[in-house]
Amino acid sequence: MSQERAELVEAAVDVRLGVEEVGRDPKAVAPEVGAHVPLQERVADLAGLRPHADVHHAAPGAPISRGPDGQPGTPDDVPLPPAIDQFDAADPLRVDACSFAQPQFCANVQALYAVAHTTRRTVRAGGNGRFGRVDFDWHVGGSGVLRYEKRNVLGFSMDAAEDVTKSNWSFETTWIDDIPYDDRDEVDGLRTVDTFNLTVSMDRPTFVNFLNANRTFFINTQWFFQYVDGYRGGFPSDGPFNTLMTLSVDTGYLQDRLLPVMTFVYDFPSNSGALLPEIQYRFTENFSATFGMAFFWGRFQAKTPALNTVGDPPFRTGHHAGSDFVENGLSAVRDRDEIFLRVRHTF
Repeated sequence: MSQERAELVEAAVDVRLGVEEVGRDPKAVAPEVGAHVPLQERVADLAGLRPHADVHHAAPGAPISRGPDGQPGTPDDVPLPPAIDQFDAADPLRVDACSFAQPQFCANVQALYAVAHTTRRTVRAGGNGRFGRVDFDWHVGGSGVLRYEKRNVLGFSMDAAEDVTKSNWSFETTWIDDIPYDDRDEVDGLRTVDTFNLTVSMDRPTFVNFLNANRTFFINTQWFFQYVDGYRGGFPSDGPFNTLMTLSVDTGYLQDRLLPVMTFVYDFPSNSGALLPEIQYRFTENFSATFGMAFFWGRFQAKTPALNTVGDPPFRTGHHAGSDFVENGLSAVRDRDEIFLRVRHTF
C-alpha cells in the first residue's frame, strides 16, 4: 500500500486547459489554432479598438502608437518628419523646405553657400550683366592699409545777435580737401574728394506763460549742411548735398531744481533721426537724478556692390542680388532704443 502511494506521488500530472469563448458560441476553443502567429499578435494588439459584436454603442478605444518596426511603442518611437534642410523622399517637390523645387534650403547646398560668394553682375567684376560670377572665398580678397594722414582744414566762424527776433546766431564754415571716400566703382575702392561744410546755430530764450510763468524756455536749433565735390553714384554714403538738424528745448521749475529737456535730431538724406527726452531733479547741491529715454529710427538704403572687397563678400540671391545695403545717418542705431536712470553725487 505504501509502495502504491509513493508511485502516485512521483507520477506526472497532466492538466489540460480549455479556453471558453466569451461570445455567443458556448463551445470551447481548441488549444491549438492553425493561424499565422505574427498576424495574430498584431490583431491581438488591436483589442479594445473596435466594439464587441454583442455590445451596442461601445466606447471607441484610442489608437496604439507604433515604432518604425511596426511594433507597439510610445510616441517617442515615432520617426520625426524631415527638417527644413533635409530632403523628403515622400515629398520631393515641397516648396517650404529642402526639395528639388527649393534646393537652397538643403544642408549640402547651404554648406556651399558658406564658402562661396557672388560678384557684382557687371562685366568689370566678372559678371555677364544679369548675374554675378560665383567664386569660392579663397579666390578673392585683398590687403587693407591703415594710415593716419594729415588733413588740411580751412574755416571761418562768426556770431551775431539779431534784435528783431531777439535771437543769437552762429555760423561756421570749413573746407577740407583731398579726403579719401569709399567708391564702389573703383578697383581700389577709393576716390579723393573735397567737402564744404556749413553750420548754422540759432538760440532764443522765450516765455511760454501757460507752461512756465517764472522761467523762459531756451530754444536752440542747429543745421549742418555739406557738399561733397566729386561725389559719384558708387559712394555708399549720401550726397552730394547732406543736411542734418537738431532742435533742443529746455526750461526749469522749482527754482531750477527740476530741469526737463527735449531734443530732436533728423538726418534728411537717410530719413533717420532720434527723439531724446529727459528730466533731471536736483535733491541737494551734491545729489541729483536724471531719468531719460532715447528713441531712434532709420532705414536700409540700396547701394552698388563693390568691384573688389577686402573682406568676405556675401552670396547674393533674390530680387536684390545686385545691391548692397547700408545704414547711413542714425540708421545704424535705430534698434538701440533705451530708457536710463542716472544718479550723480558730487564731492
